[in-house]
Amino acid sequence: DTTDKTQLIYTVTNRPNDGTLLLNGVALAPNGFFTQDDIENNRVSYVHNGNEFFRDSFTFSLTDGGNFAPVVGTFNIEIDPVNDRPDIDQSSHRMSEGGTVTFTTGMLNVSDEDGRAAGGGEIFLAADSPLEIRIDSLPPAGTLEYNGTPVVAPFTFEFSNLGLLTY
Repeated sequence: DTTDKTQLIYTVTNRPNDGTLLLNGVALAPNGFFTQDDIENNRVSYVHNGNEFFRDSFTFSLTDGGNFAPVVGTFNIEIDPVNDRPDIDQSSHRMSEGGTVTFTTGMLNVSDEDGRAAGGGEIFLAADSPLEIRIDSLPPAGTLEYNGTPVVAPFTFEFSNLGLLTY
């Protein structure tokens, strides 16, 4: 056993997949190392890459400067998810004068970085948090209707019901 915390050396044998380990604010290189003293003095940190994977880990070997074989371990990291703002790619649609158009998911490509996406006629939503569309203003000409009833702004509905919106 050693009481010198600088002699307890962690060598990272498998870096995290979804983030970066830092020592003093600098990314650890492959097979980089840090000490117990670095940990206790808050010099080791992890920065998540912002993707939608909320568990990460890295493996390490630990030595104490002696002649014994290193101890191997895994450090698991849990990331608190953040609800990111969804994106919408608006397209235009040509129609005949006096005609009616029913909106489809193919007309509005919507994506949500939180793992829910829509577009090309498909939509994937978590049942507990559906993606919603909010209409804040109405077109200067024509009428927007939802399920046959004129829309009054502001108006919110679930994206999965986009087919009920007509112009």
